[in-house]
Amino acid sequence: PGNQTRFVVVARDGVPAATGHDRTAMVVFQRANEPGSLISILQEFAARRINLSNLLSRPTKAGGLGDYCFVIYAEAHLADELLADTLRALHAKQGAVKFLGSYPAAGDQAHDARQHADSRWRAADDWVAALRAQIAR
Repeated sequence: PGNQTRFVVVARDGVPAATGHDRTAMVVFQRANEPGSLISILQEFAARRINLSNLLSRPTKAGGLGDYCFVIYAEAHLADELLADTLRALHAKQGAVKFLGSYPAAGDQAHDARQHADSRWRAADDWVAALRAQIAR
């Protein structure tokens, strides 16, 4: 129960319109094989509260031992400004980012989870705003 078979259209041009509960796939190549290279990639998503639904590491064809790329599936659409900002930051810091596409997510579980997380962040923002309102002027 609950299993679904999905079919996708693969094309060189065009991205489907955002639906409000989408996924985006990309490949990010690490700039250097050094401690912290993966966390520097993941922090770009965390700083913008973008949830990742899948993360895979793969050795690169051209690189030597220890050179990896990361296949990342984010719960967002290219049209979302936060994801666009994340892609800009990754491109600037990592250099090589391959956008594979944005597409509607199956089901509403991801959308519901994101709404719940967003409501917790809004509550946290309200709490910090109340604290900051106490600062003497």
